[in-house]
Amino acid sequence: MYAHKDLQDWQAAWTMFNEEITCSQCAARQPSRLSNTDFIHSPACSRAGKGQRPWEDLMTMLIVPLPQAVGA
Repeated sequence: MYAHKDLQDWQAAWTMFNEEITCSQCAARQPSRLSNTDFIHSPACSRAGKGQRPWEDLMTMLIVPLPQAVGA
């Protein structure tokens, strides 16, 4: 399970509004329908880099596995 700090770090880097995630640095946006692709920042953004998938990161932090049933 992820710590509360991980979610705070995500919120410092990204914002989400109307099914879009926005970079807090360059304001580049990615709609949810592109959630399985790398995020594309503005060319001069200091946060630009390969392999950034903020939608997947957020979902990983929010989905908590259910505890196993006793005797299962």
